[in-house]
Amino acid sequence: MNAHLTSRARSSFFGFSVVEMIITVAVLGTLATIAIGVMGSTHSNVKKAKLTSDVQKLNSIVAVYLGEGGSLAGLTDPDDVIDQLKTIRTTTDTKQNVGVMTGQGVDARLSVVMQSSAEAASSDPRALWDSTNNKFYISTTSGTAGVRNFDLDDTFMLTDYGNDANRAQSNVKYNANDGWVWANGNNSALPAVNPYDATTSTFPFQYDPTASVNGSGGNGVSVTTLATPSISPGSGSFYFAAFPGTATILAGPVPENASVLNYNIIRANGTSTGWVAYPGPVSLTYGDTLQAKNITTNSTFYGDSSVVSCTYQLIPTPLPSPVFSPPGGLYLASTWPNVSVDSNGAPGASSKISYQIIHSDGTSTAWSNYSSALSLYYGDQVIAKNVSTNTAMYADSPTSTATYNFTGSTQLPPPKLTDTFNSAGKRVITITPDESKFPMPAGYRIYYTTNGTDPGVKSTEDPVSGTLYDPTKAVLVPATNSAMAFEVIARVYPPTADKAHWDTSDAEHIDINLDVAPSPGLAYGRIDVDTSHLIYPIGRGSTDGHVHAYDDKFNVAYVNMMNILATGLRNIQAVIPNGVRFKLIVSNSNLSPGGLLTVNNTFDINNSATYTAVGPYSNIAFASLPVYSIDGCSGSTKLTKLSMNFASNALNVNGVMGSVTGWVRGNKPGRYGEARNGALTLQAVKVNADGSNAFTTSTALSSGGVQGFATSGLLWECTIFYHWNGGPYQ
Repeated sequence: MNAHLTSRARSSFFGFSVVEMIITVAVLGTLATIAIGVMGSTHSNVKKAKLTSDVQKLNSIVAVYLGEGGSLAGLTDPDDVIDQLKTIRTTTDTKQNVGVMTGQGVDARLSVVMQSSAEAASSDPRALWDSTNNKFYISTTSGTAGVRNFDLDDTFMLTDYGNDANRAQSNVKYNANDGWVWANGNNSALPAVNPYDATTSTFPFQYDPTASVNGSGGNGVSVTTLATPSISPGSGSFYFAAFPGTATILAGPVPENASVLNYNIIRANGTSTGWVAYPGPVSLTYGDTLQAKNITTNSTFYGDSSVVSCTYQLIPTPLPSPVFSPPGGLYLASTWPNVSVDSNGAPGASSKISYQIIHSDGTSTAWSNYSSALSLYYGDQVIAKNVSTNTAMYADSPTSTATYNFTGSTQLPPPKLTDTFNSAGKRVITITPDESKFPMPAGYRIYYTTNGTDPGVKSTEDPVSGTLYDPTKAVLVPATNSAMAFEVIARVYPPTADKAHWDTSDAEHIDINLDVAPSPGLAYGRIDVDTSHLIYPIGRGSTDGHVHAYDDKFNVAYVNMMNILATGLRNIQAVIPNGVRFKLIVSNSNLSPGGLLTVNNTFDINNSATYTAVGPYSNIAFASLPVYSIDGCSGSTKLTKLSMNFASNALNVNGVMGSVTGWVRGNKPGRYGEARNGALTLQAVKVNADGSNAFTTSTALSSGGVQGFATSGLLWECTIFYHWNGGPYQ
């Protein structure tokens, strides 16, 4: 074998007879389907189907080669087997051989592509050579490297694979000398026939004067049973992607014009096609049993062959396991996910997703069909699988499992306070947790007060004061009180058993206006006032102080910001130190056009020179705004008076925007994204010693004017809104 391998560089060629050329073309045509180069990535089952087809065709060629006297003894390497099929007979043998294969059995370019070590260790299909039975076979057993695929390599096109001098000759061959056409090869086949002895020949049948004709008795010819056909591929169980769509039947070594190849298909339901002549490859479906036999057309000498039968079963393909999005793991409660389950490519017409949730306490839900994202609790484990609805073709997938738990420390959201009535018709305040972003931890606590103080937070994440809220007993609103208002302040506190993962919420307020006649302050309603000195993110915030019904409590129609009457609010001079320069800007003037700003003057409703309406003021460019300070330091004007004033009917003519305490204090955006839920806001923003701005603003956070809402450089602010029962501005 090694001798012919070293001769690949030689390039001498031998001629072909017409018959050989026809056979060679047919063989090459067959092999053209074997060595198609693999283009791109294909599914493993498709590759296995191609490899199986290639092996079947190669085994047919091997059978012809061996039948023509060839030998593959001692060859164990697939590459050596292919090289041996590329050899040709010697010139002398070619002239005398009466068989069909004198030249190469396969294209000189045919090559084998062996598996890598990683592929050999996998269950990928590979072709192996069985040197005992002289045939290729398919294996998916890991450990032994085999042929990954057969290919055509143009670099072998001019390679000479040499003569096969040891290829056995046929017993009858063409005569090399003048005389008879035939010559005796003196080999182990049937004895050569002398033309004069043709009547006594035992080939292709044996005359027996004592035998009966077709078994009927008397003198005649013994009947030879025709060879049994072969079916490719043979019986087996196949996954859907590798199921053979067709089968090929070969008649085998039968005498020419003496038989007809017939087949019959028995379906899985018991019906059958009946025996019909074989026209070519026949189509298969799941559960078919294909039968074949050679039927004699010359019953004098031949009998029908035995029936060969192959059955093709479908192995249900396991569905892929579903996947979770996002995957299981540890999450902050503030980013707690809703979990989606994807089928991972399982066919929707033949499967459905089923899931079960196992809670951390060991309880679980029943298996259910998945339809939408799952709302989970901390410590939940989700189990899911694709369930087959077409069990003939698919099997249930393995289960997928994911566990979701929380990590870190997350601040609980403020509670929701609702003004409503109970079943007895009493006005009450209900307090509920806000679970719109993530579920509350088991054992959370809500504490509240009704005296205007904050329940507060100790270092232990416990309340400083207040009452533990009982969901079965809402907070009763009194009919009236001396303050003309009823205020509830509440916070959500962590479970006593788990304070490591949770922080106390911010406080949330609800203020109820109690009827008083006549109404002091502004007519037809009340204004609330807040002061602050910090910038909060939109949607989450607070203030330094809040006073409900400021105008009613103090019977005024203004807020003097250098002499605020409520102790819970902070005057501007108490927050901004001496020597700090600032400008005053107004936000949301379009929503509260009734505000009248007075700076360093005494307000007189009848003298427009003593005030500037907030609309025109908010349209003053920064460069035109005066620079103030508390002490009148260099480059500034000393601030001596500052107030926001209103006409007595401002609320009745939509001069002040209506909202609720929680939305304004929480800095929740208004309908179009306005800061402080659109409440009228006066801000003091910092200026550098040289008069340049040390602040930034955003007009997108304000309704009206060019000044906007401070995004940096804030020193102090005062927020005013009409506290009504119409809800927030949204």
